[in-house]
Amino acid sequence: QGSWRCGERHGRGTLWYNEARDCYFEGEWRNNKRHGHGLMRWSPPKPVVTSLATSPTRRKKKDPLPPPPQGNVYEGGWEDDLKS
Repeated sequence: QGSWRCGERHGRGTLWYNEARDCYFEGEWRNNKRHGHGLMRWSPPKPVVTSLATSPTRRKKKDPLPPPPQGNVYEGGWEDDLKS
């Protein structure tokens, strides 16, 4: 949902990363990258079942986002798809 230019996200908009819509970025885009001010919200972490052979921090390749460094929300600046 949001503004598009030449088939890419550009302007203000929201991108949901899952069907439950509890993991999303809402903010400014430039050339299909997060750029400007925005809010990134992650869903609460789910319990991880581990064994001796599996690291609890290892992500599956299909996971859409890495876990946030602290908390479940980042609000601030973005430049070329990176937090600034």
